[in-house]
Amino acid sequence: MDHRVFTVRRGGVTRGDRVRVTRVLFTSADDVDRLAVALRDVARRVRA
Repeated sequence: MDHRVFTVRRGGVTRGDRVRVTRVLFTSADDVDRLAVALRDVARRVRA
């Protein structure tokens, strides 16, 4: 599903896998809201 949020998967032996969410100077409230929706969607899928 495309939530139009730019992320990068980071892997590492020391700290393990993680996702980096990139913010920029022009990040809007709508962008943050889209991120929150995307995180809830992913969390629901992981629990299912």
